[in-house]
Amino acid sequence: MMLRRSVVYILVGTVILSSLFVLNFKLNILNNPVEAGLISISFFGVIAIFMFSLSPNLLSSTRKIGSVDKVIFYISITIYTLISIGLIHNYGTDDQEYIMEALSYFMKGQNPYLGLYYPVDARPTYTIYGTVVHNFVYPPLSFLIYLPIALLLSLSKLPLYYSNVVNILFQDALVFLIFRAGLKREDPIATLPVIFLFIIADVEVPGFSGVSASVWGTFLAISYLYDDKRSGIALALANSFSQISWLITPFLLLYKFRTSRGTFFTNLKWFLGTLTGVFLPFMLWSPEAFLHIFTTDLNTIPVGFTGMTLLNFTGIFEVEPWYFTIMMGAIGLFSLYLYYKAFKTLRETLWIYPMLVMWFSWRTLTEYFMIWPMLMFLSVFRLYDFSTVQTNFPEIRLPKKEIGTIFLLLFTVAGSLGVIAHTQYVSQDPLRIVSVSLDSKGSPIYSLNITVENIGKSSTNITLVRVSVPDHLNMVWNYSPNYPIKPGSNATIKAYTDQHALEINGSCITVQVYSSYYISEYKLNLTSINMSTSSNIS
Repeated sequence: MMLRRSVVYILVGTVILSSLFVLNFKLNILNNPVEAGLISISFFGVIAIFMFSLSPNLLSSTRKIGSVDKVIFYISITIYTLISIGLIHNYGTDDQEYIMEALSYFMKGQNPYLGLYYPVDARPTYTIYGTVVHNFVYPPLSFLIYLPIALLLSLSKLPLYYSNVVNILFQDALVFLIFRAGLKREDPIATLPVIFLFIIADVEVPGFSGVSASVWGTFLAISYLYDDKRSGIALALANSFSQISWLITPFLLLYKFRTSRGTFFTNLKWFLGTLTGVFLPFMLWSPEAFLHIFTTDLNTIPVGFTGMTLLNFTGIFEVEPWYFTIMMGAIGLFSLYLYYKAFKTLRETLWIYPMLVMWFSWRTLTEYFMIWPMLMFLSVFRLYDFSTVQTNFPEIRLPKKEIGTIFLLLFTVAGSLGVIAHTQYVSQDPLRIVSVSLDSKGSPIYSLNITVENIGKSSTNITLVRVSVPDHLNMVWNYSPNYPIKPGSNATIKAYTDQHALEINGSCITVQVYSSYYISEYKLNLTSINMSTSSNIS
């Protein structure tokens, strides 16, 4: 146990130290000296962790979970919280800005679902038609939960983007819940969840940058941990905050039904009652506008860090958007069927299935996946008793033939529909980029000439131009002129940006031209162009 403790502590300290370096690397330290200084001072918290890992007797000769491990945890979470609050400079995402704007509408007595939105402080989310997403599509609690801090910030005359403090505090709460569940095992591995605080910050889904996944994640953790009415209320609050939590709901309800049947129907009443209490007023306020929360995001430009959408918008295997919706539904139903049939064996695997479903989503942002591994700690702590060595695992009994038949059917349907969706996409794709040339000299690049050919059978319009470099995949540029391109003819457009943040200083550019969800792609190697220009000059 002594060895395990020291290894875990050093691992926690190393991850925190690495994260501090990464954060300072990403941060413009000259323009943000206070924040950089705060990160640098946090180094001494890491030193304290290392000291306790190499000499736990400094705190307690018994080395119980109630002494050393708690100190390590609280040092780690304090470092994260202070750094995170210090790094709040803006909303970070248009989601967070829209949330506060929706709250502003609500406080003025206006329906948030009827308002028009446009981000001022954050970059917008574009649709495949070239417009900016201008309506509010999140459940009511997504903005209602920020009401107290909004009032406090208004009274203090502080910027509303400090509402991100709520996201940070919920991140702390989630990790604390996981840590407390681990305390019962009296094992130092309970401190490992704090690592996720720093990993999440480094992979760019931090609460201080407008990512609120920790809010619904905390509610799900509470729902999982308790078997009384708190479970039903917390699940309803998660569903009232984010649509992503809807993916786990049938699995969590099945889990509660099978593990705590005596209180299940009481919890179900509290779940339905709370959900109705949050949803119904806004549904009655404007039914049509409120139904915008039931969205598949298919009208927005595809963005992804994993999943089927990467194969689609990179041109590896292009399919019609409807394929994503069908596959999400099919994978969700199969996963629920598998979980139901093999519940005794797969009881604690409920957190995996939303990740499988989201792999087939049109947009696979990092925040859609990072919360689930954190929640898996709860299942691990419940599944295993680390105070004893468990060697006798239950025998796996699955209805293999039945599951195999269903899986084969799913695989056949998915493959067949994939071929149909791909064939339909290719046959109807109207655009092909013929050439791309630089319109601006030198660096940075802010203007391009793009020649496009209409290979379709009818006139088509360009709806959006997306210019990307390897570390930035979401740069939408303006373009002109915009007129229908006749079949079999070419058109040259000028794509440009007047935003310094969207200018290019790279060696390789990927240009994508959209006609609704049809995408044509062209890669331009700037290094070869510069070498060719230099040789011509010489």
